[in-house]
Amino acid sequence: MIDAAVRDVMVQNPVTVTPDLELRELVDLFVREGVQGVPVVSASDLRLVGIITESDLILQEVEGDIDVPHFVPFLDGVVFFDRTDRYDEQMRKAFAATAGDLMNDEVRTIGPDETIHEAAKRMSKHNVSRLVVVEGNDVVGMISR
Repeated sequence: MIDAAVRDVMVQNPVTVTPDLELRELVDLFVREGVQGVPVVSASDLRLVGIITESDLILQEVEGDIDVPHFVPFLDGVVFFDRTDRYDEQMRKAFAATAGDLMNDEVRTIGPDETIHEAAKRMSKHNVSRLVVVEGNDVVGMISR
């Protein structure tokens, strides 16, 4: 079974969304379809551009405080002692209005002919619970733990 192909166990033709889908509609879709993650595809050519999972939908208050980087006022601005990447990402997601605002654009993928053993290794390596299955530029499935 460990040498079985991803295509043999994947969910075929997964629900996808486009970046312009409003957040309320996205939440309704997760509830209605019972999904835990959806690939985000461009509206023009259906190319994979991101992924949204249940954890992306969790409000920042539930996850904990927003990490405000340390800074000091200087003249008419501020000087940051830390990188602001995490703060910027938390703020972007906290004020998300569309799927494009909320999505993670670092999508982990796998091909349908690769083994489920390779899929498991990839999920473990990247600490993710699901992979988008792509063939060429087409989203053809999803596989999860």
